Amino acid sequence: MKGLVTFLICLICTLWLGAIAALTAQNPSLVSVRLLVLESVRIPLGLAIAGGVGVGLMAGALLQLFVRRP
Repeated sequence: MKGLVTFLICLICTLWLGAIAALTAQNPSLVSVRLLVLESVRIPLGLAIAGGVGVGLMAGALLQLFVRRP
């Protein structure tokens, strides 16, 4: 069962990386990310998406540390 879970995690990460690469190749424009009053420097769209996915994966991993399982 652990092998299947590891395979699925690798598959999902590979699909995300492929989607980001395809999107970046089609749309190389620069974007700036705004959060409340903060604004980032202008970065490529693919890098912004990859950063968002990375932050989401880290948040999900950290959330598992604090959630109690019965």
